[in-house]
Amino acid sequence: MIRRAFLVGLSLIVVSCDSTVEVPRQEATVACGLCRFHIEGSRGCYWAIELQGERYPVVGANTPGHDSHGPEGMCVVDRRAVVEGRIKRGQFLASSFELLPAEGIDPGAAPPTHEH
Repeated sequence: MIRRAFLVGLSLIVVSCDSTVEVPRQEATVACGLCRFHIEGSRGCYWAIELQGERYPVVGANTPGHDSHGPEGMCVVDRRAVVEGRIKRGQFLASSFELLPAEGIDPGAAPPTHEH
């Protein structure tokens, strides 16, 4: 059984893969699970989140639709989001996902090239 440790508030929580960990509202790094986070077994582009050094696909909530490969896109730059939800079976089940504005990026700029 694989166990993971999480620091939630001031408590350290150790959970197995089948457990659920509540994630209180917080700011986190989000990006494409394939292009930016290189999550093993990824197929196609999708939102993923990094929490406590671990990366998870994001499921649920209203993840924003936008130009994934544009200058501010999830496949091009890491972004910040305010999230809330839980981690279960290797996924972040979002009850809230609010993408914050990209900083220091010209939305009119030509997108950089990248390969999947």
